[in-house]
Amino acid sequence: MPLNPEIIATINEIATTFYERELRRHPKALALFRARGLSDETIAHWRLGYAPAGGGDLLKFLASSGWGESAAIEAGVAYGGDRGTIDFFRDRLMFPIGDADGKRIFGFGSRRMSDEDPSNPKYLNTTETILFKKHEIFYGMSNLPEAQSANQIYLVEGNFDMLGLWHAGVRNVAALCGTALTTEHLALLSPITEHIDLVLDADAAGQKGTLRSLQLEGASAFDMGVVELVGGKDPDEIVREDPGAWTKLTAGRVSRWEYLWKVTSLPFSKEYQASVDSRVAWKDAWCDLVRRQHSNPEEARKLLGRLEHRLHLPGGMLATEYLGLPELSPNVEEVSLSPHDDLILIALAANWASRQLVAPYLELGAITAAIRERWLREGHANLPARLRESQEALAPEAEELWRHSVRRAAPRIAARVRELTAQASNSANPADPARVAALAEMRALRASMSGG
Repeated sequence: MPLNPEIIATINEIATTFYERELRRHPKALALFRARGLSDETIAHWRLGYAPAGGGDLLKFLASSGWGESAAIEAGVAYGGDRGTIDFFRDRLMFPIGDADGKRIFGFGSRRMSDEDPSNPKYLNTTETILFKKHEIFYGMSNLPEAQSANQIYLVEGNFDMLGLWHAGVRNVAALCGTALTTEHLALLSPITEHIDLVLDADAAGQKGTLRSLQLEGASAFDMGVVELVGGKDPDEIVREDPGAWTKLTAGRVSRWEYLWKVTSLPFSKEYQASVDSRVAWKDAWCDLVRRQHSNPEEARKLLGRLEHRLHLPGGMLATEYLGLPELSPNVEEVSLSPHDDLILIALAANWASRQLVAPYLELGAITAAIRERWLREGHANLPARLRESQEALAPEAEELWRHSVRRAAPRIAARVRELTAQASNSANPADPARVAALAEMRALRASMSGG
């Protein structure tokens, strides 16, 4: 039968008292806390402790208070193995993790004393219990009233990060308990604050966690941002070396979408001018992200417009293609050609007779479609002139863009060819005008697909 949550909290309270006592008895452990810049007052406030290296000291302490091994195991402070029941935490710095009002202790976080044994986990939390559910709680939950008063919270990655910032006077801070931010965390914070700033490591794992957190369901309901760490230093190191550095660091806060833009664009931003495939991959990655995350159509248009500007695409094209938003209604005569459009125009004009039939299948977006219609109207008279006026250096890139556009349009063109084949087969008369027209269009489309 599972233990009552209050009984688990009671056992955790007794364990905390034991760990506090052991910290006073072990100067080496106390020195490690002090080396992190923590004062005795901070250590006492957060009830920091030490779990001795022996295998049963806590069990004996609990037994003296009337609690047996089975209760200790279920509370997560001991475990039973082949050699009997032993303390779960051994030779570790201890961080009690409690509720917002400080009345109950859910469980513990811990850090190994020595880094010489890589098989010993650097950080170790209480295993999941009815009270300790790391995807629903923070270390430093008693700071949530401060966050509510400030209408802002900083979420850091480690226990020492939270303690270091709190010691430096940053009280609206909490730490994740060895997990990424979750929707349950967001639900907990929803009535407390509208503003969440992630202060996570800048390494690959930290960046991945930040991206995942920013894309959580419900994240758009917050003003969420990122405080980027520089120089490979943790927040507690930064404020320990320079207490005033935190203000400078947070001044460079990056908004949620600004961070997503930067990280999503990084793999492509230097290559997009040299490769059509890079431009397309960049477009697909950003548009897919906006499509999954957007809740406000107008905001989504603005976000997609940023990429349209970088890739010289017509405004509104991506919103129509990726979000299914209503097409813009441009004045065709007022539309100006971007460099991207000029490249397609060059490629079209280079072999206009065989390519003009393919143009309608490219699905280039609302404004580009209007431009295309103007090209079709202008026909042979203006297109060769535009081609002659263009620099010859653009021709290879134009051809690459054209071929890529045709490849993307291949399923639509193939469907049209099948439709034309069916139309032609409906008449046995070789001179039937409908049959002749269908065969002519079919040959022209096939020629275009083959590189004409």
